[in-house]
Amino acid sequence: MATTISLPTEVSGGPIDFNGSKLFADDGTNTTGQWINTAEDVTLAGFNSLSVPAGATINGIEVVVDGQGNTGFGRPEMKVYNGDSWSNGIAFQGDFGKSNAEYDPGWGSSSTLWGLAWDATTAVAIQIQVDNSTMLPAGTQLYWDWVKVRITYTAALIPHGITISSGKLVMTGKITY
Repeated sequence: MATTISLPTEVSGGPIDFNGSKLFADDGTNTTGQWINTAEDVTLAGFNSLSVPAGATINGIEVVVDGQGNTGFGRPEMKVYNGDSWSNGIAFQGDFGKSNAEYDPGWGSSSTLWGLAWDATTAVAIQIQVDNSTMLPAGTQLYWDWVKVRITYTAALIPHGITISSGKLVMTGKITY
């Protein structure tokens, strides 16, 4: 199985009391001054570096985060969007601590499809949503440096001697059985 991973390039919703573009860089700089409040969900999109070959089978989707929060609190559920439907929320797989750490994965797994149907096109156009209504107690804050989506997939099999060129099957050499 292969994987592809990407940071987002778009953020909406909130209130977001930070420069959301800081979530778009895993540059080794701890920029966790931003926070996500519990009043409204936050949607992240534009995972432009995702690349899944046509015909691939999507095996699972994970959301990875680097950040911190109030110890024992601040565990929002995450939802994903496949272009047609939002999934139900999935619980965070740990507890944010008061020190910055990477949670890999924070939500999902290499075999979690979130109850949705996926193909190569819908997978690379994924959106994710932090469901702030699931954070208790009210007013809990999260300090996130970055968020990534990782997709695990199995590429379509192409028999030896057959390739795809410009969307057409091309036979090369001699095919033996």
